[in-house]
Amino acid sequence: MGPLLLARLMDLTEVQEGVINIAFAYADDEGLLLLDLKDLRAILADLDENSDIISKRYGRVSRASIGAIQRSLLVLEQQGAESFFWRTGAGYSRFDAHRQGWSWCGQCVGGR
Repeated sequence: MGPLLLARLMDLTEVQEGVINIAFAYADDEGLLLLDLKDLRAILADLDENSDIISKRYGRVSRASIGAIQRSLLVLEQQGAESFFWRTGAGYSRFDAHRQGWSWCGQCVGGR
């Protein structure tokens, strides 16, 4: 699942959607795997810790936006959203050489 669809699923504001886009671009540029919600949380933590450097490279990333996204992720996790995502070797991804990435289970057969 890409940043736009995830932002829509999380009902994020335009600014928060921008931060999600930055998170995905940062992961891609740094060669970081973004395979599940835990990976996204880790990348958001990196953005928060390195916000001065990240903001110069990608645009302003505020702690308030990161906090709002983390709270939305918490709601998704509490509602069992992790069961809708799993790693796949066959799906499209721009995040690693093994073509592993986000998948929407409504389009797949099987499980994690």
